[in-house]
Amino acid sequence: ALQLVICHHLAEKSTSARAVLEDIIRECPERNIVDIAKRLLEEFLNLGQEMAGDKVTDESGTVFHLPSHQGKVVVLYFFSPAMPFAADEARFLRRLDERLRGKDLVILGVCLHPNRKSLEQFRTTEGIGWTLFQDGKGLDGRVAKMFSVRGMPSLWVLDRKGRSRFYNISGRDLRIAVEKLLEEK
Repeated sequence: ALQLVICHHLAEKSTSARAVLEDIIRECPERNIVDIAKRLLEEFLNLGQEMAGDKVTDESGTVFHLPSHQGKVVVLYFFSPAMPFAADEARFLRRLDERLRGKDLVILGVCLHPNRKSLEQFRTTEGIGWTLFQDGKGLDGRVAKMFSVRGMPSLWVLDRKGRSRFYNISGRDLRIAVEKLLEEK
């Protein structure tokens, strides 16, 4: 049933995805599956909403301000370089960035790890050329709270109007979603 939810989500059939999640919450006997469904339902309710527009500056002077990217498709992801899958995710995002270079795509990374040196080492090691913002207080960071981040990695894809359209997708699904939104004018 959770796979069906993802299929509905990718097809932007939010009403259908929500209905399946509500059925899982109501009828599934497995507590851990119900908890996942509740979290997804909460996130899916935010789809189509304009994302927060607060302007925040980190210790190094990097500015995080989504409205400054209006008119572009934004991939917003929250991560920690200490997580074992962070390097794989960065390599995929780098390939996506290279593939779509020259298009209206912005990738914004928000690092929740407290150590700035760790972020800079990660940036260099992984050859990251997009903006990395140091939130640095884990899930209690200012930007993490602004977006109600509950775990890592967390990823949103925003359309040209700054509305969240996709949540926590990866790989081929992420590429297809970004390409679809880039085609919209």
